[in-house]
Amino acid sequence: MSITRKFYTGVGLDPEVVQFLADLSQQTQRTRSWLINAIILDQAQRLRLEQEAKAAEFSRNQPPVIQI
Repeated sequence: MSITRKFYTGVGLDPEVVQFLADLSQQTQRTRSWLINAIILDQAQRLRLEQEAKAAEFSRNQPPVIQI
């Protein structure tokens, strides 16, 4: 079993975000910390996939390289 090291930080949240997290926490039976980590990881994955798609599109639009 591997041990995960946690990093603790103080983050100021808007009241609407706190309420959203409280409601979601109650609905899902997860902690606010778990939810914040899951939301950020999900967004990071979406951004990574978007960047990969843009890079692939850029590559497809480049003219072929002629080597002499």
